Amino acid sequence: MHTDSIDPFSVQCGEASLDEPVAKAAPAVRRVHSQMVEVAPPAIVSTNGDADEFAALECDVAHPGIPHRHAFKALGVFNLAQPQRDRALPKPQCSRYVIRVQRADRRHRRNTLASATERQCVIYNPAAGRGRAKKKIDETRRWAGPDAMLMPTEGPGHAIELARSAAEAGFDEVVAAGGDGTVHEVANGLLRADRSEVAFGVWPLGSSNDYAFALGLHEWLARRGAGIRLERFRADVGRVRIPGHERFFVNGAGFGFNGMVAHEARGIRRWRGTALYSLAFVRAMIWHYRTPIRKTLFDQTSVEGPTLSVSVGLGIREGGFPITPKASLEDGLFDTLHVSDMNRRQMIRYLPNFMCGRVPTHLPCLTQRLCRKVRSEGEEAICIHADGEIVCARSAGIREVEMELLPGRLRVLRAAVI
Repeated sequence: MHTDSIDPFSVQCGEASLDEPVAKAAPAVRRVHSQMVEVAPPAIVSTNGDADEFAALECDVAHPGIPHRHAFKALGVFNLAQPQRDRALPKPQCSRYVIRVQRADRRHRRNTLASATERQCVIYNPAAGRGRAKKKIDETRRWAGPDAMLMPTEGPGHAIELARSAAEAGFDEVVAAGGDGTVHEVANGLLRADRSEVAFGVWPLGSSNDYAFALGLHEWLARRGAGIRLERFRADVGRVRIPGHERFFVNGAGFGFNGMVAHEARGIRRWRGTALYSLAFVRAMIWHYRTPIRKTLFDQTSVEGPTLSVSVGLGIREGGFPITPKASLEDGLFDTLHVSDMNRRQMIRYLPNFMCGRVPTHLPCLTQRLCRKVRSEGEEAICIHADGEIVCARSAGIREVEMELLPGRLRVLRAAVI
């Protein structure tokens, strides 16, 4: 394919089998100045990379019979300021692609982020915060990122794909706008892309926003950034592994009872924040209160006996509860809380303490530890969560898990008072 004569806002698509050499593709050049064109899959995209103004190219699946504005599910995001050489699009289960260009709007540029530029991508979940995020995203964008490119998710796992594509396209900042579920997926997409120069930002528009709390972003949002700047730092990341699967987490993970709390929270509607997880806590205490025998290693310290739950914290809160109040995102250590054979009466009595961050560590059934790796195995299957997202339910039959700390793995934006 030859791309020298292609306009900066043009796309060259070769309609050919992805298994065939690119040289055999028959090019079909189409201009896409802020408009959409259709090409039959499969397709190979090239651009010349000479754009004097940033623009983003989205390659989407178009579903037959659905208007374009409702049909998009991004397959890739390309930075037209950087050359794309014969990049193959994945073959979708549909009849055609839709390709469109979005230019950066510079008329209302404001330097509200640490490095707010036209290279900012905001991935948001319209359903986050029980629908509240969809109503607030435009309002937040006006002062937090007027030049940002918005990319809505369409279902579980979609934010991972979008974040990875955005990082590979050369965006300087990729922002998760929503709750901890959106944060979890966007962070996983960035970590899988392995682009250490890309900064991860959060607009806390969800139900619990535990990671945003650890970053000090609640005040930043409430004050619309006034008197608060965002600074970049290297944040620790966790990785959870079970047989046949692994996942990153940025705020915290756990298994046992707290995994079941996360499981119950997924089925509760209309409630949000601390109230949501308090109700989920009560439900889990009624239906899933179990203390099976497990052997757990905290680095080289082995503990064997009844285990209600294990919390592994990078941030301070888990499900709105400050379970690890002394945790830091950059100290290279997990803050863990191991709950052994605590009975229901004790749990109810000390629930207010957990909610306020006053963990009753004088109880012999509660143990706090600092470590870099946690491994656990037992005869009974467990439910595991990462950032409140279910890694595996008890029905999956998983009996062993490993959690490892990756120090300074992710570049993150946090609030800093001016």
